[in-house]
Amino acid sequence: MTFRRRRGATLGLVAVAILIIAIIGIGAFFLIKIMGGGREVANASDAGVLNVAKNVLVKIGVQAPSEFSACAEPAGGVITLATYNRCVAQTLLVALNAEKEDTVAGRNNAKAVIAKLKTLGQDLRGYIEQQNNIKKYFDDLTAANGNRMNGNTSIDLDGYRTAFMKPGLASNVYVNSESLPIAALPLGWLSTGQITGPHGEKYLAGYVGMPIGTEQIYGVPVFPQTKCHLVSSKEFDSSKSPSADVPPNAFRTESKSLNSQAGTFGGAVACAIVGSIDKQFAAAIPGGYIEIANDPGLTVPPDWRESVLAADSIFNDQLYYGLDVAPLADGRFAFSRHPGEIQAWVNYNTSTGSDPNGHNPSLLPTLPSNDFPLEYTLRAGCTKGQYAQMSDALQIRMTHPCNNFSFGKSPDPICVAAYDCMRKVYNGLGTSGIPQTPDGYSAVEYMKANVCNALQGAIGDPGQGCFNVQPPGPTGLRAFDHNKHYSAPPQQVTFAQDGTILQLIQQATSGPCTTNVYNEIAQRCREIVPGSTDAEIRAVLSTTIPMGKNKKPEVLYISRGTNGALAISSAKPASYTEMTPDGPDPSAIQCQTVDYIASDFQVNTKASPPETTVGDTGVWDAPFLVSPQVKGHDSAHWRPSSGAGNLLGRLQFSQVLTGGGDYCAPN
Repeated sequence: MTFRRRRGATLGLVAVAILIIAIIGIGAFFLIKIMGGGREVANASDAGVLNVAKNVLVKIGVQAPSEFSACAEPAGGVITLATYNRCVAQTLLVALNAEKEDTVAGRNNAKAVIAKLKTLGQDLRGYIEQQNNIKKYFDDLTAANGNRMNGNTSIDLDGYRTAFMKPGLASNVYVNSESLPIAALPLGWLSTGQITGPHGEKYLAGYVGMPIGTEQIYGVPVFPQTKCHLVSSKEFDSSKSPSADVPPNAFRTESKSLNSQAGTFGGAVACAIVGSIDKQFAAAIPGGYIEIANDPGLTVPPDWRESVLAADSIFNDQLYYGLDVAPLADGRFAFSRHPGEIQAWVNYNTSTGSDPNGHNPSLLPTLPSNDFPLEYTLRAGCTKGQYAQMSDALQIRMTHPCNNFSFGKSPDPICVAAYDCMRKVYNGLGTSGIPQTPDGYSAVEYMKANVCNALQGAIGDPGQGCFNVQPPGPTGLRAFDHNKHYSAPPQQVTFAQDGTILQLIQQATSGPCTTNVYNEIAQRCREIVPGSTDAEIRAVLSTTIPMGKNKKPEVLYISRGTNGALAISSAKPASYTEMTPDGPDPSAIQCQTVDYIASDFQVNTKASPPETTVGDTGVWDAPFLVSPQVKGHDSAHWRPSSGAGNLLGRLQFSQVLTGGGDYCAPN
């Protein structure tokens, strides 16, 4: 072969080699782009599914039903995976409360709440499982990551599934021992992981059945203090749904993307699970509330007379000590407080002798020559301070004693006939003067005022005999000491004070009930706001609660305030429902009612030095010297409730009086 021929052959080989190398290089370039494009699609898909998990946790949800409205964030918003477990914990508390109450109503209400939770779980599950509801969050991140290696074509969501992963691990609701004692829970209901709450509390387990009666409820593992993260497809595919009414916690996306240079489609599969890094809650009934009610007071009738200040009444002075009455021949009366004075005139006027009047001169009494002592002088007629004249004294033929008891059940006719002149002669008319408010009377205050008014009637017309005074109907409760005498004056007829909730509990309960009522209310407060201290609870219960008005009770509501702490207000909480308590009827609990003797102490109050030197209306003893027994019955009826409808119980204050009857012998 000639040199020229050899040279030509070599050049040909070089050209072929260069061509082959170029082809290999171009192929490698396109292969690298295809592989790089696939990596871009995979990375973007990972970002997309993580964004789905993140937003399913806090944004994708269904409207909170009224039962669980306070579990949403904000309250009344939507329930997402981040807040769903709060609804589970609320349901659990309701069920455990109902179990403790052991009433048909409580059990039925708990079943109804469980049914609402299951419906909520089904609705949330169905909403999360719809691809269209999560597509936006997938697309947002895949678009942000880009797809340059494939020619900036879009990465589209081509498939979506959910799963129920890691049963037994932590939900995001921890158990505060004061609101939900761990001892009350089976061990299997608590998470098996190492993560604990802010103070070492255990979390409720997710995807573990919690049997309640014939029902089971499930929480969802959302892994507190953990970020959303990717999981393997194998682990994802091996999980199973624990129940049809529980939402999922893991998500799988399938994506596809066109390689514009190659004209082929590629794609990626990515799986992620939620992580609730900053959404943890104590088990609670966040919308729970407790009703504190004080029954209404009474309003006095418009024709009620004012009570009297009876210190100047003849019943409180001359009749209280007793005096003698002598009917005169001319129809008038003579009176004397001097023992034996009228009898001395009877003795003289019925004697015979040689004096000008035909009587025994040695028996002639001496008429007073001065005004001292004023009360121990013979009086006659109907004019204030009128002394008897000799012509009056010579008419005396009999003496008749009169005192308070002469105006009893069977009034003495002579004393009744002489009464009007008697009170005028001695100026013992009595004066009105105790002002009375038109409303706001508790039963014991109303009865007290009624007896004082009866005394005014007796002073005006004692011939009526006894005055029948019956207790009024039930009322609310005000604060006072059962063992103290409350004389009006110096006290008002409405002598009691509006009390705080704690004061009225202590006044109206006895024995173990005083502690039990407080403890049960405190327990319910901690179900509303876990971790509430005793000082915080007592501060709320130190709120004053007056009696109701206009025939309606005064009602205060203990609930969670806007700052997350316990609050009390007369305004109904946002979670208020028309529920009635479903716990046991408290009327049979004897120590939730305190019985006491009201007569002599608060009703027809009797002077009891040194505590009080006078009785009601300012008399020396009591308005009536003969009176029936009156008993008071103050009640603080606590009726727990399961928390269904968010109602956790009602404390009702009331007062009832029994007894009453005829009040006789006015003082």
